[in-house]
Amino acid sequence: MGVLGVKTLNLQIVYDKLLRETPDTPMEYVKNTVMTFNSLLESDATDNSPDLKRQLDLALLLKAAAFLVRYPNGDKALVSGEVSLPS
Repeated sequence: MGVLGVKTLNLQIVYDKLLRETPDTPMEYVKNTVMTFNSLLESDATDNSPDLKRQLDLALLLKAAAFLVRYPNGDKALVSGEVSLPS
């Protein structure tokens, strides 16, 4: 907790946020969340990072609509990692 009683952003908070993403979530919002998640995964400064990284169920992330896709026709969409993409 910070001085104002606000939780410091950590890997678990961002992970949970990614799991709640839907195809209706603004793409820029998801992009920023994914970039934050990546930064926290790489950071040694994350609280309990080795233990927490082992506890994250990355298979659940594949089910979340947290993957930005640009189709050949130029359309963009947020999809889960379980979606088959056209070749």
